[in-house]
Amino acid sequence: MALSDYSTDLTSGLNRLRLDGKYSDVTIRCGDRTYSCHRVVLAAMSEFFECMFDSPMEESMTSEVDLTAWNISKDVDICEKVLQFIYTGESAIDMSSAVHLLDSAAHFQMASLKAACLKFLSINLNKTNCLAVWQTASIHGFGELEALALSLVKKHFPEICYSEDFLALNRKEYILNILNGQNVNCPDTTVICRAVMLWINADFDNRVDYIDEIMNALNTLPMDVRDIEAIVVREQFGDIHKHSAYQRAVQSMKDQRVFRCNSVAKHVTFSDESIVVIGGSEDETNRDVQCFSFPQKKWFTLTALPFDVGFDFAVCSGGVHIYVTGGTTRKTAFLRYDGERNVWENMPEMPNKRQRHCMAIVRNNLYVFGGYDTPQSSPYRTIDIFDLTTFKWKTSGNHILAIPVRSASCVVLGQTIYVVGGLDLKGNQVNRVQYFDAKDNLSGAEYQVLPVEPNIQYKAVVVENTLYIVCKNGDVLRYDPGANKRPPVNGRITNFPRKDYGICEFEGNILVLGGTVKFQTKGDMIQFNIEKSLTVSMQEAMPAPKRQFGLCKATVMRRHLSNIDN
Repeated sequence: MALSDYSTDLTSGLNRLRLDGKYSDVTIRCGDRTYSCHRVVLAAMSEFFECMFDSPMEESMTSEVDLTAWNISKDVDICEKVLQFIYTGESAIDMSSAVHLLDSAAHFQMASLKAACLKFLSINLNKTNCLAVWQTASIHGFGELEALALSLVKKHFPEICYSEDFLALNRKEYILNILNGQNVNCPDTTVICRAVMLWINADFDNRVDYIDEIMNALNTLPMDVRDIEAIVVREQFGDIHKHSAYQRAVQSMKDQRVFRCNSVAKHVTFSDESIVVIGGSEDETNRDVQCFSFPQKKWFTLTALPFDVGFDFAVCSGGVHIYVTGGTTRKTAFLRYDGERNVWENMPEMPNKRQRHCMAIVRNNLYVFGGYDTPQSSPYRTIDIFDLTTFKWKTSGNHILAIPVRSASCVVLGQTIYVVGGLDLKGNQVNRVQYFDAKDNLSGAEYQVLPVEPNIQYKAVVVENTLYIVCKNGDVLRYDPGANKRPPVNGRITNFPRKDYGICEFEGNILVLGGTVKFQTKGDMIQFNIEKSLTVSMQEAMPAPKRQFGLCKATVMRRHLSNIDN
C-alpha cells in the first residue's frame, strides 16, 4: 500500500502546509541529486517541513531541503528509500534498510513510516540485527521494540559480543545494562569480561572514562579477579592495564577477597533462573513438566510427575526444589521435585483433601491456604503447615484464615504471606486481601476494597518488593499493605480480559503466560513493564496453548536442560 493511500496522514499533512505559496516548489537535495517534491511527499513529511519553513532557517528562503547528512548508510540510499516508501508503501522496506528507515522516520516525524518499520522489525528481528535495532529503539524510545531486541541480545550474547555491531555501541549505558541485567545467556562470565574489555579498547580515548563504572559492574559478576587480570594481559590491553581506575578496581576486588583460593572457579554458572509449568493440557495427561530458561529463552522438558494430579492443584518452589499439592484426582497428594537429581519424590500426604488452594514457602515451612474437598464443601479455614526440615505436617487451630476462601492467589512479601481474593462458601467474590505473618503466626484481613467485576479473577505477584494485583480485565493494582485506601491502578495489560493464566515476576516486569481469551486457549507470553505501563508480546511462546496449569519460578540445574521442547 502506498502512503498516498493513508488518508489520515495525507489529510493531516495537507492541512498543515500552505501548498499554494512558496512550499509548492520545494525540492529535496541529497548529494548531487535533486528531487522535486510532489504534494504527497510534502504531506507525508508535513511536520518536518513545517518546522523548517515556519522559522528563519535557510530552507524557508531557498525552498530547498538538503538531506545529504541523513544518508548515513554506506550500503543503502536512505533518501531514495524514504521517497520510495512514500510512493510504494511497505514494500520499500527490507532488512538492509529497516533500521536506518526507522531512525529517519523518527527524525522526519513520519508516523506511517515509523509504524511500518516497527512492524517489519518486530517480525524480522534476529541475532544478526538485534544490536542495531536495540540501539535505535532505545535512542528514540520505542519501548516494545527495545524490549524485544534486548531479549535477543541477552539470548545470543556469546555469538554477537565480539561483532562489529557490539564494538560500535556508542553509549556506556548499553554495556552497563548487560552487566547489571539479569539472565544473560552466557554461563562463562569470562566471555562477558573479554567482550567489554574489547569494547573499551575499540575506542579507548572516548571510553577510558567508563573504566571505573564497568569494573564496578564486573565486580558484581560471579568471577575471579585473577580471570579479569589474565584477560587484560593475554589480550594485550596495555592502555587499560596501565590505567589508574583499572588498577584501583583490581586492588579493591582483591582486598574484598573476591577470589577464593583452592576452590572451583566462580565464573561458570551451573543453573538457570526459569519458569516451570506443570500440566494444563485439556487433551492429554497433566503429568508433563515444562521449563522455560530465562537466559536461554528456550523451553525444555523436565521429568514428568509420577501420576496425573488433574487440575486445581497448587505449586510453589524453594531453591532448586518444586512442590505440588492436591488436585482434582489426588486431593491429598504431595510431591517434591529434587532439582539435584531431576526426579519427583512422594512426600507425606496432606492432612486435608484440597483443590483450588494455594501455597507458599517462608524459610523452612510450606503453608497451604484455602481450597475445598468438593464443590459442595465449604472452603477450608485451617492453614496446614509442612516443616521442610523434619518432613512433618503440623496443623493448629490457631493457624486459620480470617475468611475461608477457594480459588485465591497468594504471594510472599518479607515474612508475610498475602492471600488475595478468592471465593467464599457461597461462591461470592472476596474483594479483600488476607495476610498470615509467618514470623508471629498471626493472620487477619485488610479491608482495602478491591474492584469487583463479574467473574473477576485476581492474580498476585511481587515485583521488586512491591505487591501487585492483576485483575481479569488487565488492570494492575499497586497494593500497599496497611494503607487505608483503595489500591490505585498502575496500568493495564493489553490482550485481556483473560483467565486461567499463569503469572510471575520477570526481570522487574510482570510476565503473563497462556490462559483463555474469548474462550480460546492461548500459549502466548506477555511482559508488562510497570514503570512505563507498557505491554510487550514476547517472541517466544509456550510449546502448546495451556490453561489452568501450575506455574512457579525456580532455579533449574543447567545439566537438566537438554531436552528442548519445540
